[in-house]
Order: sequence, then C-alpha cells, then structure tokens
Amino acid sequence: MSNKLAEVQGNELNPEGSDRTLIAPLQHTVKFIAILAALGVAGIVLQVHLHSQPPNKVTMQGGLASRNSFVPLEFSLIFAEWALLSLVWRGIRLRGIKLRDLIGGSWTSGKRISVDLLLGAAIGTAIGLVSVFAIVIAYPRVNPLLPHNAFEATVWVLASLNAGFCEEVAYRGYLQRQFRALTGKSVVAVLLQAIVFGFVHAFEGVGGAVMAGIAGLLFGLVAWWRNSLRPGMVAHAWADILFGLLARAL
Repeated sequence: MSNKLAEVQGNELNPEGSDRTLIAPLQHTVKFIAILAALGVAGIVLQVHLHSQPPNKVTMQGGLASRNSFVPLEFSLIFAEWALLSLVWRGIRLRGIKLRDLIGGSWTSGKRISVDLLLGAAIGTAIGLVSVFAIVIAYPRVNPLLPHNAFEATVWVLASLNAGFCEEVAYRGYLQRQFRALTGKSVVAVLLQAIVFGFVHAFEGVGGAVMAGIAGLLFGLVAWWRNSLRPGMVAHAWADILFGLLARAL
C-alpha cells in the first residue's frame, strides 16, 4: 500500500479523529457524481418510457424492449464501467494513489483468502437469491433483460465479473472513501455510496434499483469491515452471475 493511501486509511475503523484527506480533488468527485446522476436520470427516463408503452410492445419490462438488444446492452455496460474506472484512476493518480491501493487487503495467506472467498460467496448467494424473488417472481412485469441462450449466458458472466471489479473500485473503493473523508463518518459514507449505487441502477426498474442499493450497502459494510474490496468483488460478481442464470431458468 502506498504511503499516501496509508495516511488516508490509517484510522479506518476509528471515525473519531481519523484522517480526512481526500484521495482525489473535490472537483473531480463533483464531476464523478454528476456523471452518475446523469446516468440515473437517464435510467428513470427509460423506465418512464417503457411503462408508457402498451404491454404487448414491451417484451422485457425492466430493461430494453428488444431481445436483439441484449448483447449490445451488456457490452455498452462493460464499456461504461471501464470508463468510470478510468475516471477514478485519473482522479486518484493526482494524489499519488494507485488502483491496487484502493482495492486494499492482501491474499498472502490461505486464511485470508479463505475468509474473503467464503464471505463473498455467502453474501453473493444471499443477494442473488433475494434478487431473483424480489425482481423476477414478486414483480414479474419488472423483468430485466436476461440471457436466453448459452452465448448470452457467457456474455452475462463476463459482464458480471467486469461489474464485480469495476463497480467495487468505483463505488466502494473511490466514492465511499471520498464520502468518508468529507463527512468524517464511515457509516454515513457507506449509506451515501449505497444510495448513489441504487440510483444509478434506475434503468433496471424500481425493484432493481432498490436491490442494487441494498447490495451496495452490504458491499460497503464488508469493505469497511475487511478494509479491502476483495470479498465485495467476489460477492458482487457471484450475485450478478447467480441472479442472471437462475432468473433465466424461471
């Protein structure tokens, strides 16, 4: 870990008297949040448009209206996530911080690896199963665009792995630490980043946005507890994979 980030993280579990140093310039974070807000608003507009259409014209209520849009949508999301990651990198490098510093933790011992993997798998399984019920079963009209064949399932898995890495770095690695530096309270930082995370997922419908917010809250708590994004990355990727493959089978 670089000395720069070590200074910021030094008292991570002790909000009182902890270092309030930003890991990127404030104006950079303002721009970052503005971009996320624009994505959230675009998602709301999409949902309003979809729900204004006659039911027989919207085949996939929680996503886009055409089956042919699945692969382009997934690759556009992958591109957008790497664009956000690039923006994070440009901001933190101004303070001499590297991406691996944001990820934190280390897998230098079997115990650490086992704990992070088991924790990530348990949380990811819980989120994935609850998401299937909340989004697909309880609200069948809010049904996200899901994979329907082996090729689309492969694309879904790749997109899920990508989200597990990029989104954890962007939200729990960057945004959560910035909110903590600004507020001085880790709990407030976890809540704020979860709200932003849920809002950005408005394109998935109300159910999807709420579940994303809850997942973001859990990922944020784990990142704070373990002082590492590794278990959250595992949980995030596995939750998305499990949700997509199980929902596909229903």
